[in-house]
Amino acid sequence: GGMGTVYRAIQASVGRAVALKVLRPDLTKDPDTAARFHREAHATSALVHPNTVTLYDFGQTAEGYLYIAMELLEGRLLGRMLKEDGELPVELAIKVVTQISRSLAEAHRKGIVHRDLKPDNIMLAQVEGQEVVKVLDFGIAKVVRGDRRIDALETQAGTVFGTPRYMSPEQAQSKPLDARSDLYS
Repeated sequence: GGMGTVYRAIQASVGRAVALKVLRPDLTKDPDTAARFHREAHATSALVHPNTVTLYDFGQTAEGYLYIAMELLEGRLLGRMLKEDGELPVELAIKVVTQISRSLAEAHRKGIVHRDLKPDNIMLAQVEGQEVVKVLDFGIAKVVRGDRRIDALETQAGTVFGTPRYMSPEQAQSKPLDARSDLYS
């Protein structure tokens, strides 16, 4: 992706295959980008729903590389499926929307608004022989815990973040967002 590279790796301590997302070295020095990377790690680490990608570890190497180790998924991104196959059959569309909604329900209960929900952040993965929908990439998530907002991106008033084609009207206008914005997307 634009911010880094995702590798297939082995978590040596437990011998588990993982997806290792590493921030590009030139971006590690940018405080806003590093904050976004940390926000993704913190937001994702709070989520344990089976329809949300599982985060195993995150941190910074001795050489200064920021990384996130997460569940290695085999499958296809919803965006690719739609491009290659066209519209989904009704039964599959209902299954996909239901599982996305379940993932978002947990995130929203925990005060996390995804803000970039789109087909390229949804994977239909094979998990133990079953097709499971997984919500990915909480990189621009808004995290609200009680009265405390954890959102460095909102300090830049008037700035719009996300993918325009999938934004709620409120998000496109840089207005305050809540869980309803994800549901619109």
